[in-house]
Amino acid sequence: MAPPQGERVKNIGFIGLGVMGGPMAANLARAGHSVVGHDLGADRLERLVAAGGRGAADLAG
Repeated sequence: MAPPQGERVKNIGFIGLGVMGGPMAANLARAGHSVVGHDLGADRLERLVAAGGRGAADLAG
């Protein structure tokens, strides 16, 4: 899903994809924003990727 016409895509990063960060990052990714997330749990990174985001192996990106 792309952002509404006339809106710019935002580049957003999340450190921590737990109870609060995971759903926030997934919602933004599904809305068409460029989201990169980092978490120590591989399953949390997989959920972000499934929502359209990108997982980072470390904080450097």
